[in-house]
Amino acid sequence: MSAPDTTVIQLNLKTPYGGLYNIYATNVAEAKELLQAFREELVQEIHDTEVVLNAASNMAAASKSAPVASGGAAPPQEKPAAPAAPSAGIPSCDTHACTMRLVPAGISKKTGKPYKAFYACGQPQAMSCGQTKPAA
Repeated sequence: MSAPDTTVIQLNLKTPYGGLYNIYATNVAEAKELLQAFREELVQEIHDTEVVLNAASNMAAASKSAPVASGGAAPPQEKPAAPAAPSAGIPSCDTHACTMRLVPAGISKKTGKPYKAFYACGQPQAMSCGQTKPAA
């Protein structure tokens, strides 16, 4: 989607999972107002949705690479726990006092070794303090 003709300021926000959101404004005051509304009303919902979509993507990738049993069917897999609601025990970053984001279990791209799910600082990657906490 291209910016409206009245756009003077365009803010492009990219999430850690690759989502891209554009905010268009006609002046600085409007840009500040729209950015504040985005932070207060949408960031947590976007985060929660992306966590679910990322987990689903990881599950789909894992099921494609699952070994096939001799009978031709893939072995049964344990169903993952549903993502926790924002108020249901998601830890906060001690440095930024923000809600941490869930990083699903996976395989390290660097080492090729599996790692367990964990929570990471919820700030954008460039501003993250690097704090992590284990997921249950």
